[in-house]
Amino acid sequence: MTTKAQRDAINGVLAHVARFDDRDQLVEALAQAALVGDVGTRYVVIVKNAGWRDYVVFGPYASPDTARKAIASGALATREGGRCAIYAMTPQPRLPKKKVSTRK
Repeated sequence: MTTKAQRDAINGVLAHVARFDDRDQLVEALAQAALVGDVGTRYVVIVKNAGWRDYVVFGPYASPDTARKAIASGALATREGGRCAIYAMTPQPRLPKKKVSTRK
């Protein structure tokens, strides 16, 4: 599922497809557009199965309400008596890019 921001970012890249020298550059630009265009918080549903020591993660969902609807649908129940909770996903921290010196 894509958001409007992602679709707009991807369409922005596709509008200038002729600027790319090869397919790898285009794919990289599309991937970056999808990641950068996705500025909203995502949510997951974590299900703890009754009597088991495992957890199952479903998502991501665009909002807590969407996650609640998925729970209410019954599609996420893996075993009877399981418990679930909705959590906001935390973006992975990124290391700052190293500046490359052009001096010789």
